[in-house]
Amino acid sequence: MITCQICGGHGEIRCENCGGTGKVQIIEIETVSDVSSRSETVTCSKCDGARWQLCPRCYGSGEVDGQESPGIFDPEGRDT
Repeated sequence: MITCQICGGHGEIRCENCGGTGKVQIIEIETVSDVSSRSETVTCSKCDGARWQLCPRCYGSGEVDGQESPGIFDPEGRDT
């Protein structure tokens, strides 16, 4: 077993949806007669506000079997 290069052995990565903030901004635009917009900050639905997600490479263990390929990473487990 070797250390996962994607998460650095932590088993988690920063949420890609909110950038690790735990919050996302939703902007609604209404076009009735005038263009108006409204924004709202809500909890990130992908990480549920935790700011981190399970690593897609090691699934939280921090280690992977075999050799880490410096090539392209496919989250479905197929190194290319």
